[in-house]
Amino acid sequence: MERIARDIAPGVADLRAKFPYVQIGDVEPIGTAQPADWVQEINEWSHVYQTVIGEKLAFFHADVVWKAPIWRQQLAAVRTNIHAKGIPFGVIYDGGGAGNTESDDVWTQEAEQRFHQVESTSSLVPDQAIFQSWVRWPRRLLPETEHGTMTNLVLRYLQAHGASEN
Repeated sequence: MERIARDIAPGVADLRAKFPYVQIGDVEPIGTAQPADWVQEINEWSHVYQTVIGEKLAFFHADVVWKAPIWRQQLAAVRTNIHAKGIPFGVIYDGGGAGNTESDDVWTQEAEQRFHQVESTSSLVPDQAIFQSWVRWPRRLLPETEHGTMTNLVLRYLQAHGASEN
């Protein structure tokens, strides 16, 4: 890990020189059984990064492997470790991804179920919610008033958290 951090340090310095406010964080899969000490490795990496680079990660985003039975335990442990370092913690909410999604509506419904699953448990609630897709759904971003669009999913998230539509 130290070698990797030393290898990227010049690139981070170059970015800082050109873009002083750039935010550099990490995105890792959560819910993976390999390696067995994955949570500890994430914890160690965030420490090594800060030690070598001289600044902590600006964020850590969990790319959850939803079908894996261990995602809840890993998510809680990583969240605890990341928060202890003062790093904002985020969860990527998505739908499908396993080839079973057949429409925008199905994809957004799955993503909504997932944010409810995570955020109904206080030890899992993230500081940042990320809505992202690596598949062809949803195909449309707008309008926010129409089910199956990405902005409608975001609107439902905000409404679930007590935000008004205005």
